[in-house]
Amino acid sequence: MKIRLLTQQFNTPAVRRFFGLLSCYLPLLLLNTACVTEPEAPVTSKTGVTLVEPKPPIVFSESLSRSPYVHQDMSNAQCNLLDAQIFRAEVLKQVNQLRAHEQTCGEIKMAASSALVWNENLQLSAYEHAAQMAATNLFSHTSLDGRELRDRVLATGYQYAILGENIAAGQVDVPTVVQAWLRSPSHCRQMLHPEFAEFAVACVAKRNAFYVRYWVMNLGRQQIAR
Repeated sequence: MKIRLLTQQFNTPAVRRFFGLLSCYLPLLLLNTACVTEPEAPVTSKTGVTLVEPKPPIVFSESLSRSPYVHQDMSNAQCNLLDAQIFRAEVLKQVNQLRAHEQTCGEIKMAASSALVWNENLQLSAYEHAAQMAATNLFSHTSLDGRELRDRVLATGYQYAILGENIAAGQVDVPTVVQAWLRSPSHCRQMLHPEFAEFAVACVAKRNAFYVRYWVMNLGRQQIAR
């Protein structure tokens, strides 16, 4: 987990890592959630950008991933809770209703921000990571083979300016996992952050896995082509 501190006085790798672990992994002990942010890619402009909502096709589980972590005893990318279209609509509704109004994340007030749009490449990377956690019982932002969030997202062809990831385990449905992220200040801030423009959520269930259901939210904003 890397969190960019705003004060140069404490802007060292060791301090960033300490506060990153503290803010994102402490909730793991309480809520079975964790988060990570990847802001390393250069951003050429932050102003004057018009975001146009894409209309990607619905992505079904059989076309999402060829990952070696995906096994026949796993569910689809919706934990068999809802079909793909209803699942996507429910996630969009839950998250964007929160973003439409001011929220308090811990002690920080988050102003209302623009609605996020669904991105199929972000769902692809989220699905693959949820599947690897279910397959390995490794609840982490780092895959068993050492890949990080940026590696998983770049592999889908998504060229990012900024990335974020929230993970969770054990929650029974979409409202429950969104509320778990909302109750954790670091996850809440990430889910509501105005810098993000797109996102997707995937849930993979494996009956004999430790938490059974594993959730991943990937958020991003793409680089602007010149």
